[in-house]
Amino acid sequence: ALLLGRLESSARAKGLAVDLAEGFGLSLAALDLDSAFSGIERRRAELSLRVKLDKLAVTPTAPSLAPIVPHSASLDLNMQGIPIGELLALAEDMQTLGIVPAPGANDAVARLTRDGAVTLQLHPSWIESPGLRITLGGGFVSTPAAPLGGSGALIIEIEGLQRTIALLRQQRGDPQANQAVLTMLLLQGLGRPVGTGTRADGPLSYELTLGPDGKTQLNGTDLD
Repeated sequence: ALLLGRLESSARAKGLAVDLAEGFGLSLAALDLDSAFSGIERRRAELSLRVKLDKLAVTPTAPSLAPIVPHSASLDLNMQGIPIGELLALAEDMQTLGIVPAPGANDAVARLTRDGAVTLQLHPSWIESPGLRITLGGGFVSTPAAPLGGSGALIIEIEGLQRTIALLRQQRGDPQANQAVLTMLLLQGLGRPVGTGTRADGPLSYELTLGPDGKTQLNGTDLD
C-alpha cells in the first residue's frame, strides 16, 4: 500500500523451492517478508526490512555438516538517509536488471554518500542450525571522508560451539567435518565469554569494529 509517501508491502509464502545452480537447490517451509519505504517525497528516504525463514534446507548437504547448516533465520534491517536521486542514478547505471554492474557503477555507489550520511542499523537478528544459534546486531554510518566509506560495529554472539564440535567429531575421518572442527576451534579462541558462561559451554561474543580512520578490530585487537 502507498500512504502519504510511505510504501508498505508484506509477503507470506509456504513450500518454496529454488534451483540455485545445477545440482544445488534451496527450499523453505515458510517465508515472511515485511518492508516499508518512507520519505519518498523527501530528498532522503528510509527503508525497513524484516525477513523470517523457517525450515530452510540446502541440497545437497553432506550429512557430516548437518549440525552447522542453517534451518531458520530472522533479519531486521533499517536504513536511513537514502538519497533518492542518487539511488535512481545508480539504478540507471546497472545492466541486466541491476544484477551486473555497468561501467561506472562504482562511481555511482560512491555518490550515494557524497552529500551526507547514510545509516544502516541491523536490529537483533539470528541464524539457527541444529548445533548453533548466532545472533547479530550493529550499525554503520557512511562518511565520505573515511578511508573505507564510514564507521560502525557488528556484534555477533555464537552459542553451541562446544556442542557442535562434539557432533562434528563423531564423523571420524570425514575431511569436511574435520575442517569444520578446526573452524569452530578457531572461533572459540577468538570469542569473548558472555555473562557467567565459560569459554567451553557458554555463548561467545565477537565485536567487529570499523573506525573512521579505516582501522578494523575484533574484540579490541587490530586486524590490519
